[in-house]
Amino acid sequence: MESAAEVFKSLSDEYCNGGDSALLSYVQVLQRWKVWLNNVPLFYSACVQFTDVWPSTSIQLYPHVRTASGLSRHAVLYGNRRESDDVPLLVLATCLVGGQGKSRPTQLQQDEDAFRKVCSFTHTPGDIDRLRYCPQRPTLVAVKSAGAALSLYDISPALSLLDRIPTEGPGAAAAAEETEETEWAAAEENRTGAGKDQSRSSGMEEKDEEPAGAGGSGAEGGGPISVLESPAQEDVSLAWGCCGPHGADSGGVRLYSGLLGGGVGEYAVREDGSLAEVAIRRGGHDGDATVVDLAWGSPSDIGPHMPAAEAGSCHSDGALASSGLLGSAGTDGRTLLWDPRQRQPALQAPRCRRDVNAVAFAAATDCGGGGDGAGPLLATAGDEGIVRIYDIRMFGNGGASACGGSSRTAGVPALHRLKAHNCRALQVSFSPHIRSLLASSDDQGRVLLWDLDRTTHLGEGLDTRPQLLFVHAGHPLPVDDFSWSTELYGTLASVSGSINPEVVAAARAYPGAESDLPQPPSAVQIWRPSEDILPQDPHGNR
Repeated sequence: MESAAEVFKSLSDEYCNGGDSALLSYVQVLQRWKVWLNNVPLFYSACVQFTDVWPSTSIQLYPHVRTASGLSRHAVLYGNRRESDDVPLLVLATCLVGGQGKSRPTQLQQDEDAFRKVCSFTHTPGDIDRLRYCPQRPTLVAVKSAGAALSLYDISPALSLLDRIPTEGPGAAAAAEETEETEWAAAEENRTGAGKDQSRSSGMEEKDEEPAGAGGSGAEGGGPISVLESPAQEDVSLAWGCCGPHGADSGGVRLYSGLLGGGVGEYAVREDGSLAEVAIRRGGHDGDATVVDLAWGSPSDIGPHMPAAEAGSCHSDGALASSGLLGSAGTDGRTLLWDPRQRQPALQAPRCRRDVNAVAFAAATDCGGGGDGAGPLLATAGDEGIVRIYDIRMFGNGGASACGGSSRTAGVPALHRLKAHNCRALQVSFSPHIRSLLASSDDQGRVLLWDLDRTTHLGEGLDTRPQLLFVHAGHPLPVDDFSWSTELYGTLASVSGSINPEVVAAARAYPGAESDLPQPPSAVQIWRPSEDILPQDPHGNR
């Protein structure tokens, strides 16, 4: 799966070599982006953009929100790629968005008070290709550097700074700057004093280098608490899970990562914060495949899976693990579901003809629907540009025989096939608040929102088609990563790369192009569609 930076480089090279078609594609991108920019007030209840000097490739809305006077300040984590000799940073920031029920924005907010850096952590092992905080223990943040390392951060010292950022509007943020440095210094001293002398296991390397400059406002944090250096860490696939019926309460937090040769690595977090290898699973994906995405489904997400007669790869009781399932998507067109107690995949979705780039499980059952009364849901998306929704209970045996030869899932129909992308689909994710609400991103810089319960009946007895609710077209290049907020219903964050200013200047002079075409920034965007677009949240939010 190409990143936004790789797409940018290939198009730039083509333009420099006189490729007129590449320049025309930039003209079209800039024209679409200008239309979106002018229509933000019409279709959004919140839309904030922050421009950084480095392109960001991974983002998560962190579960910390403070609300006052109808405004909410939401924490956000994002990382960036290395440029020249600069050290990549893991950034903790806050974004000021309108509260639920507030009026639509009059413009795209880009001021300092709307988006503020709180703390930056240095990442010397390599580029921050993917970051994910641990849902069971949110102070832990995992970072993956493809082909280099798997790193773990403890961001707890920085969390106290979040409460020092005022929630009020413009001008209020500057009042907290003086107290931030003092708060951070005390918290960081407590953390390093308690953890510096703890030992690391073999293969683990502790990083205690001095932090580099963060740039802009905010304090400077240290490096990761542990680093597992390994060239086998391939691509960006990364997910948190758990083992055992009680998950984190029994010390069962697990970190999963895609490895070279179609493998999936499982790692435990020791008490001192270091990572310990638990298992390496192979034999599901092809040996020359890349595992490009991983997702975890908890017990309430998964529910009953299949009749006992179909449970050939499961334990004698015919049930899958009560702790959940791990989903993996690969460049071999396979989407596999793994029982954490086994080395071979337990289930698999029908194989696709092209790469599968993303996999996601629906949230736990809520008061809303699940898409035509479906059971536990799985979504996949890939190079075909199609987002497929499956009922997991329909899958058969996905063990070694099925993955190596003819699969009994080959004829399992998808509940829905969403085809509005017309290009590579890169990411897919269900809303954490309502399981019928789905988001998917693509190569054209868009994030699409779907409602699986709001369907259109097709003619001649054919299947129904879920409604496309909203198209976020705020990025000029592919959206490599996006994140739902677990705190504010219908709020998302997304990231993309940037276009070379020289190419933009040439595009403005292209025959038929507008001379005032804007320069789209390398931006982090936090946004929420207008209230009348989103379905009713089962908890009463809009």
